[in-house]
Amino acid sequence: MSDGLIRPPGDVAPPSREWSKTVSDLIDKAAKAAVRGSDLGDRPPPFYDPLEGLDAVTPPPVTWSALSGTLRSLTNLSDEERWKIADEKRLDPLEGPGGSRLFGQDEYCEWSVARNERGEITRVTFTSEVGEWFDHMAENDRRALLSTYREMFGPEVEEEDLFSGDSY
Repeated sequence: MSDGLIRPPGDVAPPSREWSKTVSDLIDKAAKAAVRGSDLGDRPPPFYDPLEGLDAVTPPPVTWSALSGTLRSLTNLSDEERWKIADEKRLDPLEGPGGSRLFGQDEYCEWSVARNERGEITRVTFTSEVGEWFDHMAENDRRALLSTYREMFGPEVEEEDLFSGDSY
């Protein structure tokens, strides 16, 4: 979050009210679907909208492991050894079973660890890029979308490759 706005994935563009509304609507839809037909009792809903703030919400402890499936599958290693690999070599190739190449961050969740001068963890940031970001750019900034595609796939990508009429 930045100035009450949700930042785009990877900070590829400045935060905007339009993108923040898109994400807020996605969260609202997921939250409603998650609790539909269930009785939460006195438990908080499993989602919260970051635009609403956390003042009234006490998030439950995280019980989902964001550790990559690749690292979890290395059962010959202890949890501590897998965490060390995830922390130190998250983007570097690892040797997996049968000599295969694996990566510590190989799924939809990525993370970054900030440490102080003593090497102690001070912050862990998780991010997950959603496909809706590209839909958002198609609706709000075609030049940025085209630039992103050219950066990812090459300068030969043209706007006609991305759109059929007004449809992305």
